[in-house]
Amino acid sequence: MKLTSISIKKIFNIIGGLVTLFVVVFAVIIAGFTLFGEKDADGTTIIFDKQLRLVTTSSMAKSEFTDVSKYDIKSIPVNSVVFIEMVPKEKEEAFEWYEDLKEGDVLTFKYVYDSQVVITHRLVKKEKLSDGNFKLYLEGDNKNSDTNI
Repeated sequence: MKLTSISIKKIFNIIGGLVTLFVVVFAVIIAGFTLFGEKDADGTTIIFDKQLRLVTTSSMAKSEFTDVSKYDIKSIPVNSVVFIEMVPKEKEEAFEWYEDLKEGDVLTFKYVYDSQVVITHRLVKKEKLSDGNFKLYLEGDNKNSDTNI
């Protein structure tokens, strides 16, 4: 049987409709979780034990001065929606979680100076301290120059 241009158009219309339907259903599900789902102490939505956050700064956007080629996550542009794995509450599980962190992992943390802000940066170095805790060094990927400033 020979496909005509009309039947090919119909196939593309069906595929396009299915993709649109999938995107709309996904958006409705996320909106439902955001509006009615579980929230943590600062009001962040929790979905399947992960925080749902919107990236509001360009600190993790791709930069020509940062080599991210060896990492799975290459860039996180502004307005990206991210799911964040939270540190376990149990002390032993939390220790294992920190133990498993490796260079290149992307972490989100709350930083309080004048006000509380949420920052997402890449782990560039991890030290295990003599007391068994870890010291983490983090940097954003979006550099202004090759001086890493």
